[in-house]
Amino acid sequence: MKKHDRLLAIITPIAILILFAANLIQIKAYEQSYENHNNMILKQYEEQLKIAINAYQFSSDIFYNQNINIPEVTKYLSQAKKASLEEQKVLRAALYDEMKQPFVFMEQEGYIQLQFHLSESTSFLRMNYSEHFGENVALTCKMISDANTLLIPIQGFKEGKVTNGYRYLYPLYYEDDHVGSVILSVSVAAIINLEKEFFNNQASFIIRKKDIELSSQELEESNVIASNISDDYMYDVDVYNTLNDSMSDEEKILIDKINNQLFTEQIILKEVTTAFYTEHIIKNKTYITYFLPVNKYTDEQVGYILFYDVNTFNDTNLLNQILMLVMINFVFILGFILIVYFHRSRKKFYTLSKKDQLTGCTNRYAIGDIFDIEYKRYLRFGNGFSLVMFDLDYFKKVNDKYGHAIGDIVLITIVKLVKQNIREIDSLIRWGGEEFIIILPETPKNQAIECCEKLRKIIEEYKWELEDIKTITVSFGIASITKKDTLDTLIVRADKKMYIAKQKGRNRVEY
Repeated sequence: MKKHDRLLAIITPIAILILFAANLIQIKAYEQSYENHNNMILKQYEEQLKIAINAYQFSSDIFYNQNINIPEVTKYLSQAKKASLEEQKVLRAALYDEMKQPFVFMEQEGYIQLQFHLSESTSFLRMNYSEHFGENVALTCKMISDANTLLIPIQGFKEGKVTNGYRYLYPLYYEDDHVGSVILSVSVAAIINLEKEFFNNQASFIIRKKDIELSSQELEESNVIASNISDDYMYDVDVYNTLNDSMSDEEKILIDKINNQLFTEQIILKEVTTAFYTEHIIKNKTYITYFLPVNKYTDEQVGYILFYDVNTFNDTNLLNQILMLVMINFVFILGFILIVYFHRSRKKFYTLSKKDQLTGCTNRYAIGDIFDIEYKRYLRFGNGFSLVMFDLDYFKKVNDKYGHAIGDIVLITIVKLVKQNIREIDSLIRWGGEEFIIILPETPKNQAIECCEKLRKIIEEYKWELEDIKTITVSFGIASITKKDTLDTLIVRADKKMYIAKQKGRNRVEY
């Protein structure tokens, strides 16, 4: 059983037991006061919010263990510790290339930041702002400093100039040597949206004005606007807009009336560090606003997440309502487990769907993503790249004479030879059958020719130990990118050049 499977097996029954215990206690107290009823709902909102936060924590743990804290990634930070600024520039670019596709997947899952720091807390690479690096944040960000000194995973809220959100920090190692740390971040809006997907709750987020002044120096920053709840607090723009867009006009009017009452009564003028709720009577109907404090990593309270609800307390139906809550919470937990498993399965499926099962190299379904990345880089920086198509000469005769098992060994060996003699940033793709494509980033035609000639000679001179196979040769076709090219036109040009190589006697490079 894998580590994350064991963790899930331990956490799940514990979470279910805690949830059922909490609800059983409430069932025994169902005849108690109105305050007890609302405290139960308040606790429920807290637990639901924790589930959303911990879902990202669990996802971050998986991503850290499987995609980040691995030698293929951490070696760049290890080398950067003793590298010159120029050498660090090369290592930073290599690390960026290594993580660009994983970061695209992270963004699809709601992450907004992936940032690497060296062991002394110097910023090395921000995936979303790769041009910003080099500052030492040991004194300005305690979370990063602690991750690099305590060498333990750290989670907490952090206000920011662009986005307020939750940070998940981890120490990084290369060959048991601590080489730095990494931050995975999600916005408060993403946490609240996930909580809404799970439980269909309407929520808002307010943050103390003085903390925004301390962190960003100017209140004009685009991530906050003035609130109608308190002069001392401001709305997070992303959360505010999401809530506004999801409400009907009638709901907007109702929320505004509730907020105006909060402002008039100065409910949060006095800072409260624990969860609480307030009552509002509008048109003879009682509404409840639940306030969940949001604390920084240092445990300092910085804001509140607000949930708006209708008062449902009734002495005669409270027992039935609590029993229903028990059932609903059970379904929530089960749904959470299914969501986690779905997330892991989708991640595994994504990897498998882009990998050729025989040779282990990338398959044709991934070429579009690779081409898009290189083409955008080409348009932005002007660094051309080349696409190479190659085909094994007379491979059908190998299959016919020796069988497909021997043919498969030949394909696997060819892929191994090619991978050993191209760069890590190059992409080898099985296009189909015995046809392959190599995408060579930042490689003009003359360098692509040198690369192909090198590969052609290595394959031709390889000593086969399969029955009486003496030599396998390969024909190459090269096409270098132009601004008029699409993926299809580039492949067609390379294919035509490869066909010419076949016509001219095979075992050659055409460009």
